[in-house]
Amino acid sequence: MCILNGEFPYDCTVYSEEELRASEGHDAIYEFDSSEIDNEERLKQICDNIKIKYVGKHVWALYGSNKENEWICLQVASRKTEDVVSEILEDIECMTKRDSISGRVWRSKFHSNVFQPNYEYVLSDLKHQKYKLMKENFRKLMFVAPKEEILGKEGSAIARKEIYQHIEVKYACNTNSLFWNAYGKEHKMVTQYISKNN
Repeated sequence: MCILNGEFPYDCTVYSEEELRASEGHDAIYEFDSSEIDNEERLKQICDNIKIKYVGKHVWALYGSNKENEWICLQVASRKTEDVVSEILEDIECMTKRDSISGRVWRSKFHSNVFQPNYEYVLSDLKHQKYKLMKENFRKLMFVAPKEEILGKEGSAIARKEIYQHIEVKYACNTNSLFWNAYGKEHKMVTQYISKNN
């Protein structure tokens, strides 16, 4: 699989590592080589570090790099009620290699162990394909947690439950995120943000 949108940096805003690390707008930063995800021991370390660094965060971004000191934003996401740790770990899991049978069992609302999915079918899921593509096309990956209080100063005018979504939209617009997509209310938020800032 390859990215169809030209060559790196795919018309995205490019940041140096120093810009990302020095920014007052970031709380937590964690960088690793994408190939390390295939090493079970290293994958465990990555996941353990994510669990520590991103507890209590509600917005995160994933950056990718193929060239020395050039990073682009790949994805931005937010969670309204809980921290983002479980979502980040789930997305990392989408990047991992698997055998044809995943070893996980499918559970429904009312039953456990309904069936064991065949990985070929799981891979047809767009989310899995998207994160595998990120891993395969970027040598380095970096998770970043934007400081919510800096990006969310307009929070008094926004219902508290939507503040993280507004931060996500603002961050995605500012970075020109490669894979990010607006869902639901976010379409209107993007339009408002762009018209307000142009």
